[in-house]
Amino acid sequence: MSGEKNRDRAILQAIPDMLFVFDQEGVILDFKPAKDLTPFVPREEFLGKKITEVLPGDIAGPTLDLIRQALAAEEERYFEYEMLLEEEVKRSFEARLTPLEEGEVLVIVRDITDRVKSDEALVESEARYRRLFEDNPLPMYIYDVQDLSILAINDAMVASYGFSRDELLRMSMVDIRPEEQAEEVVPHVRELAPGMVYTGVWSHRKKDGTVIDVDITSADFPYENRRTRLVICNDVTVRLKIEEELKRSEDLYRRLFDDNPMPMMIFDIDSLRILAVNEATERHYGWSREEFLGMTVKDIRPPEDVNGAVKQIRSMTEDLDNVGIWRHRKKDGTVMDVDITSHTITFEDRNARLALCHDVTDRLAAERELSASEERFRTIFRYSPESITLTRESDGIIVDVSDGFTATTGYSREEAVGRSRSELDIWIDPDNGPSAEGDIFGVHWG
Repeated sequence: MSGEKNRDRAILQAIPDMLFVFDQEGVILDFKPAKDLTPFVPREEFLGKKITEVLPGDIAGPTLDLIRQALAAEEERYFEYEMLLEEEVKRSFEARLTPLEEGEVLVIVRDITDRVKSDEALVESEARYRRLFEDNPLPMYIYDVQDLSILAINDAMVASYGFSRDELLRMSMVDIRPEEQAEEVVPHVRELAPGMVYTGVWSHRKKDGTVIDVDITSADFPYENRRTRLVICNDVTVRLKIEEELKRSEDLYRRLFDDNPMPMMIFDIDSLRILAVNEATERHYGWSREEFLGMTVKDIRPPEDVNGAVKQIRSMTEDLDNVGIWRHRKKDGTVMDVDITSHTITFEDRNARLALCHDVTDRLAAERELSASEERFRTIFRYSPESITLTRESDGIIVDVSDGFTATTGYSREEAVGRSRSELDIWIDPDNGPSAEGDIFGVHWG
């Protein structure tokens, strides 16, 4: 416990302000002088004395009243006063009274002479600032910190909120908040320490019931010798709505991008640097996302294709482009055929392109195999010694014949193609298929 007390004492000694601890009768239980006022208020002269013994009556009396009020209400009190020091210099002070346990009150006294002088200078130029207040295009108002009443408003406030000037001057800050935020206003204001500049977004209510989002800036402002604050209101309803819609759009876009089963990548048009890839690209190409972000699109092309690829990228329009089939290289060196579709987008404030990469390697291999198979069939069919016709099943028209057919029937290929078998003098054996001076095998083509 002694260690805790020593720590608390060290903390108190480090505070530059003057500190008192009073009981409810105004007896000084503890005291720490302010560093710059130590010669005038030695600690030993205060301990155990009543406040009325060490301070002038016009200060001691109100302070004792506030001590009792703070204890009764269990909340802080604040006041300012002036005092003539021994060197006949008048100084200004502010005192903040905070209730402690067991009926004690901590009073922190701060020398605010310099601030008061600044405030006085500000008051002298109030007319100039009032003009800035009245003519400001942003809604502005001044409110009393104690009762939250609105004391002054500018024309922009009247125009923006729909209330008349008289109506607003009969209202408090609570009245321009939506009902669900009304209870938050008082605690919020109580947290604003003197000299504190506050910024944040609150909801305000217009006369017609419309609720708007307002970017608030507030600060202490000298007005009619009261503790007041000046509030500047910037309606950001539209901006926040746009930002929210943009965020939703970006979230949807990212889901469509990241969760797409097709490999997709985004690259910078100027540098060709890869800016983003989805998980399908990582799986299909073999590089990690971190590796991709250190590469350019040239790194995924076979070396012999790079110049042509760059030239084509530079020639792309801003519209959706079906780039065509290009060769891409995987991390393991495998080269694949990729059907690319891309279009321009703005990504992280850069001109970029989104590329959809469809691996068609297997499809093209199958098409080449089918083509080769068909070519082999045509060769076997054409030069077969057997008499064979290739006919359309729908109407029986001959579309091709084998060399065996021309040799067996005597019809040339040109004479047979385009005619039906019935037009040719060919006997058809119902059991063995078409024949004419020998068997002819009809191959039906759909």
